[in-house]
Amino acid sequence: MFQNLFGNGYKDILIGVLTLVFCILISMGWPIIGIFSYVLVPAPVLFYRLKLGRQASAIIAGAAFFFIVIANGGLSIHVFVALELLVAGFIIGELLSVRLSIEKTILYACAGTIGTGIAGIFFYSSVSHTSIHSMASEYITNNLNLALTLLDRMEMPEKDRFELQGAFEILRVMLVRVLPALSVISSLFMVWANILIARPLLRLRGVSHTDFGPLNVWKTPDSFVWAAIGCGVVALIPMNPDSAVKIIALNSLLILIVIYFFQGIAIMSHFFQRKGFSRAFKVFAFCMIALWQALFLVVAGIGFFDLWVNFRKLGADGSGKSAH
Repeated sequence: MFQNLFGNGYKDILIGVLTLVFCILISMGWPIIGIFSYVLVPAPVLFYRLKLGRQASAIIAGAAFFFIVIANGGLSIHVFVALELLVAGFIIGELLSVRLSIEKTILYACAGTIGTGIAGIFFYSSVSHTSIHSMASEYITNNLNLALTLLDRMEMPEKDRFELQGAFEILRVMLVRVLPALSVISSLFMVWANILIARPLLRLRGVSHTDFGPLNVWKTPDSFVWAAIGCGVVALIPMNPDSAVKIIALNSLLILIVIYFFQGIAIMSHFFQRKGFSRAFKVFAFCMIALWQALFLVVAGIGFFDLWVNFRKLGADGSGKSAH
């Protein structure tokens, strides 16, 4: 039947479904390792959206979701997260086919992803008769307990475990306050990573898509600097941590830090290209940034101070153009 409908494309559909089911099941079964699998879930959907069209990609996403619901034994918060990622892949694929700028592509993709997530949360909250705040607290608590369980396997002393458990309770309260920012940040990283992953694959297979040009010249609008400074000042002012002003400023600041991290990555990529570093070195450097949290802040700082320093022109030739 598939062969009659899609010709040789039925093989791509089967491969796409199996790839998605595998990534999602890995994510559900091994949460720590599964973080990387979750990030990759949208990639097959957006790839086959551009290669085979809307109908085939919708079938791939729908069939994968059907199998995940069966494997999970019904609906759960993890199933809705998987659905959000499947929809995200479809949205990114649609946006890559209409020739938008990189800023609009990421903005619209994040808006669609977050909108889908909010709709899924309200639906699950309704059918499970659980408040959204309780769901968020339970989700964060479960993940912190998972981290504590992993530390227990490392035979942590009882005294240290007790102190860490107390710190986790404080961390849980803080994470609930910044949950909006964490949702936006996770969507930004997911969309950004899938676009970076999809671009070389689409070029390799000769699939038509938006060519954003060299992303290592991208920069944040200059006005964002003052928004970041303002949010930082408000976040440091002593006031009730549960006040709306404090929460909005803190959430906005976290999102802006991530945006400047993307600019810092673009600056580093530009520097690596200009200096002719090998691909292996680039992979090593970016993996270190992903694994070492302190480097994340360093890269974000590079992006932030680029307004005044203009790092991409440092070491360039006299004309102001970087050497290639």
